[in-house]
Amino acid sequence: MKPVTALVVAGVFAVVCVVVAAACGPDGLAFADATTSSLRLSRVLLGFVVGAALSVTGAALQALLRNPLADPYVLGVSGGAAMGASVFVAIAGAAGVSSTVLSLGLSGAGVV
Repeated sequence: MKPVTALVVAGVFAVVCVVVAAACGPDGLAFADATTSSLRLSRVLLGFVVGAALSVTGAALQALLRNPLADPYVLGVSGGAAMGASVFVAIAGAAGVSSTVLSLGLSGAGVV
């Protein structure tokens, strides 16, 4: 299969998956009112974008290190992020920081 054909098939498949996921609800495959459909579609699209970003990040990490087995767990990136978040929780907890500031700063502490 040619690469262009594979990309077109993957794109069509992704669009079909997004539409079916947005249509799924507690009553099966059916679009409810406009508000519910817009909420479902926004959540499905956000999940699609986050998944795409994670896959691009993983591919970039593997390309940068030229190792097809490279992942955040093997390299210690996820452990470092967990340690940064833990240190932030310990310091913020000792300082008596509010839960709103704690929840906002936790993601940033994991990245640093």
